Formats: sequence, C-alpha cells, structure tokens
Amino acid sequence: MKANTDSRRIDRLFATEAGKEVYRLASEAIAAYGMKEKLMGGTVVGFSGGADSVMLLLVLEKFRETVGEFPLAAFHIHHGIRGAEADGDEAFSRRFAAEENLPFFSVHADVPALAKETRESLETAAREARYSEFHKLISGRNDYRTIALAHNATDNLETVLFRILRGAGTHGGIGILPVRDEYVRPLLFVPKETIVKALSEAEIPFVTDSSNEDTAFSRNYIRHEILPKLSQICASPEVSARRFSQNLMTDDSYLWERTEKFLAKYRDGRIPVSVFSDLHPALRARVLTRLNTAAGGTATERVHAEAVERCLAGGRPFRLNLAGGTSFVFDGEDCFIVRKEEDGLPVILLSEGENGLLPYGFLALLSEDRKAHVSFSNVYNFSTQADLGSAIIHGELRVRTKRDGDAYFYGGMTHKLKKLLASAKLPSGRRERIPVVVDDLGVVYVPGFGVRDDGVRRAGPYLTFVSVSEEGDFFLSRRQKPIDDRPSTER
Repeated sequence: MKANTDSRRIDRLFATEAGKEVYRLASEAIAAYGMKEKLMGGTVVGFSGGADSVMLLLVLEKFRETVGEFPLAAFHIHHGIRGAEADGDEAFSRRFAAEENLPFFSVHADVPALAKETRESLETAAREARYSEFHKLISGRNDYRTIALAHNATDNLETVLFRILRGAGTHGGIGILPVRDEYVRPLLFVPKETIVKALSEAEIPFVTDSSNEDTAFSRNYIRHEILPKLSQICASPEVSARRFSQNLMTDDSYLWERTEKFLAKYRDGRIPVSVFSDLHPALRARVLTRLNTAAGGTATERVHAEAVERCLAGGRPFRLNLAGGTSFVFDGEDCFIVRKEEDGLPVILLSEGENGLLPYGFLALLSEDRKAHVSFSNVYNFSTQADLGSAIIHGELRVRTKRDGDAYFYGGMTHKLKKLLASAKLPSGRRERIPVVVDDLGVVYVPGFGVRDDGVRRAGPYLTFVSVSEEGDFFLSRRQKPIDDRPSTER
C-alpha cells in the first residue's frame, strides 16, 4: 500500500471511525490492567512492520501526546527465515520509525540454527529468540523498561481455541495475558479486522508476512479456516473469548493466591505427605508447579500431577522425574523436589523474610533492614550476614548446591567456586553440601565468600544465614563470629 504523506499519520488514523474504535479499546485495556505506569517508564514496541505493530506504535504515539512524554522506540527482529522478504520487512520498519522520528533498534537471529540445536519447531524457536532479544535490550537500562507487544483480540481468540483443543486447564485457558512482568499488550481488546480497516482507511502502509498464509501451521489453519465460520454462531467471538479469559483469570488468580498462602507454611520446600495428599487437586497441581519452578524446573502439566498421585498411592518412598531436570521425592514422610544431580538436596526459593534451609543446616533471613533478626528457635552458635547491594538480581533468588563450572565476579576478578572451596580447605564431602545463592544469571553469593559485583553500589537487601545444625556450624565456624556478636558484612 502506498503511504499518504500529506498529513500526520496519527491525525489521519484516529480521525476515522475505525481508528477511533481502536484507540477507545486500547485505552480501555491500558486502564483495565494498569499499563499506564509501565508505559510511561519507557517503552519499546516489538515492531515487525505488520498491521498490528504499526497500529500499536501509532496508538502509543497518540497515547504519549495525551498523557505526557515518555521514551518510545521500535525494535525489529530479523529471524533469518524468509530471505529477501524479511530483509524488506526490516528496511520498511527502519524507514517507518525514522518517518515517525522514533529511535529504532534491530537485531538478526538465526532461528533455523536455533531450532536445529534445540530440536524445536521454527515457530517455537522464533518465539524464544524474540523474548530473549527483548530481555537483552531492556536489561539494566533506565530509559526503556517495558516491551509493548501487538497481540490483538483475534490472536487471543486463536490462542484460547488452540489451548482448549489441547485440553488446557484454567491457567492455559486464560489465553494471552494483558500484562506479564515487563510485557504489556495494549491491543488485546481490538479485533484484527478493525485494525486493518483503520489502517486502510487512513492509507497507512504495513507489510504482510507470507508465512501467515500457510495453513500447514495449526494457528494459521484456525485463523483462516475456523474463525471465519464462528461469526455464524456468535456476532463477536473475540468479545466472548475475552469474557471467557477474564472469568478464568479471576478464578485462576484466587487459586494461585491459595497456593502461595499454603506454601508460605513450608519455606524449606518439604511438605508432609499427608498434607500434600489431602490438598484439593486444583491446589495440589499448582503447588507441584510452584515447587518445581522454584527448584529450577519448568511448569508441570497434568501428566506429571497424575504420575505423582499414582506413585503416592503406593505408599512407598520413590523418586519421579519431572519437567526441566528435576525429581519429585517422597522419602517416607515428606514430599519435596530436587535437581536430579543434587543428591537429595532441594533447590529452595528465597523470599522476603524468614526462610527454612533445613536440608543445608541453615535458616536464612532476607530483608531490606540490616538490623532485622531471625525469630527461629533452637539455633546453634554461628551466623553471617551479606549485603547483596552490589548485585543486580535477575529473577528470583534460590539456594542450591554447587555445580560444575560455577563461577562469579567479585573483588575485581572472576572466581571459580571449585577453587574457592578448595582454598578454604573444606573437605570434598562438605563442599558438595555448601549452600550457593543464585539467580537467573548464576552465582550471587556463597556464605564465607564475596557477593557478586555487577557494578552497582547500594545498601541492601541483606541476607543472614543462621546455623541450625552441626553441618551449618562447620561452615560458619571456620570463617564467622558467634551469633551473639554483631554479624559480619561480606562484600
């Protein structure tokens, strides 16, 4: 489509009736899901050059004029799949951003190579590459903190139908989330047809991805063969799917809230088998997923929950492989999850406040207050406190045992954990059980050594380890002061 350059695009676009409807629905979504604050913190639009991303960019330009200035940019990812067509999309996207006087970022990803390496489909590999590049772009930046994606109401309808056909539960049936972490989707209430109509009426150009026409892909088949027939049953299937998603979201939110309250009673990740077995199946499945992801695995599915239930019914201790390199363990009394290579020691999620690390011989307190004290009883004689302020924490803090290749930067150099523990003259059997604090990037801190230095300087949060066993005493007594003394601060 040839562009009309006689006036500003946003003026032409939002003067049309379809354009007004798009902006009304987008504004409704932004308000309903609290996107405004995220957007105003600085936003990068995932910009393919297609109709949806073109519309999203222009909607946010108008939104910025309405609420006040904030950083806004376009980010294009070349997937290395469609050759000259993809090259043209990148050139179009760069030109469009320049005409709108917006910053433009682009990156090339070799998705075919990634798919071959991971043995995933091109569609899955492309999605993973996109989210990886999005995260890299805004990680550690202050000018751009939010990624705006152009999923629309028709995309959500497709997703809901696709997941229903795969037998999804409450969480999966929600469809596309309007807000998740740093990602927002302002067009999620807007049907695709309305977007295309508005752009066409305003003579605003966009590109078309030819691969979206291939009905060999399941989603494309739903889009081209199934969705057109739904209007014979329902006047506005996108609105019905939205109501369905919102209803499920309300129910799912309540179930996860119940799950978190339950898990707060078991900070060490060990749950008595009678308690675990008595949980309602809806909560038991969510507890299983949360324990597994905290241990470094991935979200579990119905097949995992059913396998656990069958094994527990046998009444004998067992170990069952789950998703993401983890195992569910029943030791005759308690249920817990471990990494397969960790010899029974679980990976434990650290949360604000008191945390039980009993398998390691410790209790831990994570707090912004340096003077906060543990309230645990029956503690032994030793403790240590670390100021984590020099580390930029990515994801959630966890405690696990050491692994091959563990290394981290502090004190001006990179230290291999294997050498650190050897230099401390810890017996090899003890080294295998020392707690290692990690985030998504790797090692953050090891008791008795330094905190990862990511080039920032601030105070807190503070992490205090308190020994509750002879094992814990052994580690801390070699390097720390008794608990009655003021805890040492390690950097």
